[in-house]
Amino acid sequence: MPAFNDIRNTLYDWAFGIVTPEPVIWADQNAPRPAMPYLTLRITPSSPIGQDYQYSPKPDGTGKVTGNREFTLMIQHFGAGGYDAMEALGSSLERFTIQQMLNAGSLAYVQVLPTLDISMLVDTRFEERYSKDVIFRTHVDHSDIPGFINRVIIDGEIQAQTVIERTVDINTNP
Repeated sequence: MPAFNDIRNTLYDWAFGIVTPEPVIWADQNAPRPAMPYLTLRITPSSPIGQDYQYSPKPDGTGKVTGNREFTLMIQHFGAGGYDAMEALGSSLERFTIQQMLNAGSLAYVQVLPTLDISMLVDTRFEERYSKDVIFRTHVDHSDIPGFINRVIIDGEIQAQTVIERTVDINTNP
């Protein structure tokens, strides 16, 4: 899987490049918020999709394991113009140049969920807010060293044995 900061940087570049000049911040920062309008981004923990594939070990005993991971990018827009900004973000994912940028960061979008109006009254004023989730996939590659049994040492003697010969046709099911 690409480094978490690389994923964050790719997603930040996408969001900031589409909705300029509004500030884009990570929602998990414990810092003051900029003046409205602005966007916040938050990445959910990733989850495996299916079972990872294990390649056959190489002669040196090392093997490769690869699998897909999925996560959700939660986007919120605070301030006026939020609906249009969210729709622009969602629509941009169909553009070839955006898909190339995401692919260069080892990301692919899977689904863009609808824009939700989550506007609310904050203290004595109405605050315009919109939310959109985008599901992305990436991959994870790692190596494993399952090893081999190179030699078996047995103490003692092998007694008389019965040998049953059997022919197995590997082209048919048993």
